Amino acid sequence: MSDNNKPIKRTFFGCLLGETSSKELIKYLTNKKYDFEELCSGDIVIRNIEFEGFFCEKIKLFIFNDVICDITVLVGHFEDEYLFKTTYDKLYKRFHKNYSEYFYRETYTGCIYLDDQTLCGFGFEDKKIIFFYTDKYLGQKEQ
Repeated sequence: MSDNNKPIKRTFFGCLLGETSSKELIKYLTNKKYDFEELCSGDIVIRNIEFEGFFCEKIKLFIFNDVICDITVLVGHFEDEYLFKTTYDKLYKRFHKNYSEYFYRETYTGCIYLDDQTLCGFGFEDKKIIFFYTDKYLGQKEQ
């Protein structure tokens, strides 16, 4: 067990994963003057933003039944191998420090953590590094 023994994080941009409506999210983002775009699907994208200690290329908040069900963060594309490795290692250490008691499985490209409400993890594909948080129940329905 880790020292903090906290559940997996569910609050982002002042909104609770699995509970906050897209309307409330848009109001928050507008009031805080974030540069965001609402897609035709209803999902919301925020670009070029510092988030969770990383300067991120893009954050996509997926909406299902008018509620935030998933947040996926594209940290970036890394052509420089050293920058790729140090960024990946930083994510690995952060997730493992915060959520080691919820470790679910390790994949070839990353790790997944799961508690009673939230699935989260990180990984890479084609020099892109991402991390995500998904409401365990809404995320299954959205797919």
